[in-house]
This record gives sequence, C-alpha cells and structure tokens, in this order.
Amino acid sequence: EYDVDVYLPNGEISDTLVHQMAKDNGCKRPLIVFCISDCDPSGHQMPVSIGRKLQAFRDLLYPDLEFEVRPIALTVDQVKDLDLPSTPLKETERRKARWMAKFSVEQTEIDALAQLRPQVLKQIVHDALAPFYDSSLDGRVYEAQADWLELAREALDECVDHDEIASIRADAKEVVNE
Repeated sequence: EYDVDVYLPNGEISDTLVHQMAKDNGCKRPLIVFCISDCDPSGHQMPVSIGRKLQAFRDLLYPDLEFEVRPIALTVDQVKDLDLPSTPLKETERRKARWMAKFSVEQTEIDALAQLRPQVLKQIVHDALAPFYDSSLDGRVYEAQADWLELAREALDECVDHDEIASIRADAKEVVNE
C-alpha cells in the first residue's frame, strides 16, 4: 500500500541487514526506520542497536546518510492500554530486575498484538507512516502527465501541416488502388 521496504530480522538485527538498509537507501533522502518488536528488554534494545549500527555505517561508509529510528510497537504503554497478555521474563534475563522496576510488565510478544488485535497493529503502522506519505501524489502525477501530453500534442499540431498530410494520404491511397 505504501511501497516501502520491509526488513524482517529474526531476533537481534544483523550488521549485514543494517548495512543493506543503509545501502538500499542510497542517501537519497532521510531513512526512517520503524521498529516493531516484542515488549521485553531485548525488544526495547533493538531500536537503540539499529541506531548505533546505522551511525557506524554513516561514519564509515555513507557520510550523507540521514536516519531516524522510531520504535512504534510494542511499547509498554500499548501493552498496558490494550491489556495484552504477558509471560514471565526468563530467569536468565540479566535485565529483569531493572526492567520490572522501570516498567512493571513482564514480556509480551508482538504476536499477541498481531493475533489478538490485528487491526490495532495495522492502525499503528498506518499512523506511523502517515506523516511520510502523500496520498495526493499519484493524482498530481497523473494530472501533470495529462497536462504534459496535451502540451506535447499542441506543439506537434503546430509543427504539422494537416493539409499536406491529407494530400499525401490521398496520393498514397490512389497508388495503392492502382
């Protein structure tokens, strides 16, 4: 619908995939990265990791790269507001105590939102993309193309002698008939 690039890492995003994102952007315009991840310490860290990796690639390879990383789902507020189910953080999660002290939620998978409230997830994505999408652009391009074609036709008509073309057609028809 929006003609955007989608990258779907499994777990922590690799340096290779972040490099591909920077390379695909080609520094033509600011790169806006929307992060959709689980609501847990790892998911909370992902936008930070992506930002740091993009910063490194900008510093090393793409000095004109402008980027912004926006975590759009699954936030702690979304988990609380939507009353999404959580599962206990693993006992091996080293950040568990700090996470619980700061956010007072366990871990909630993005799958919970995708399965239980798919329309909400879709709306979150639409709302995030809206400031960057010009819904009137296609119509304006079509109108500009139609205007250009009309001007081109008028310019050609000014250069063409229609009486001479009619005469050539008539002569050609006569030769074909003979």
